Amino acid sequence: VAFASFLSNIKGISTFTKYLFTVQAPLNASISKFWFVVNENNGSDQTVVDNNGTGYTIDQDMVLYDPVRTQHDEDFNYNFVVAVRHLVPLLMPAFLILSVYRFEMTVVTPPCPLIPG
Repeated sequence: VAFASFLSNIKGISTFTKYLFTVQAPLNASISKFWFVVNENNGSDQTVVDNNGTGYTIDQDMVLYDPVRTQHDEDFNYNFVVAVRHLVPLLMPAFLILSVYRFEMTVVTPPCPLIPG
């Protein structure tokens, strides 16, 4: 069970079921859309989740980011995990350039308490 977001709570949805999955696909294959088939393994019928028949589209599939396996240490040094589709094996090396913008937040304490009114 996972907890819903603020917007979901506004719509009356406070929890939802979280499904984890892994899909293996050939490196030279293209993915344009996907859907889910949920089997609860309790004797009930399987449920197809396909965005009302249109599937869930993927606008680009050359580089796919894996947020589950991407990690960072306490200093926020990241180890990104991505999949890069290679169109012409052995003829053209695949490479990826990652541009990172560092976000720094400064907390400012007011010199005196704020007085409402």
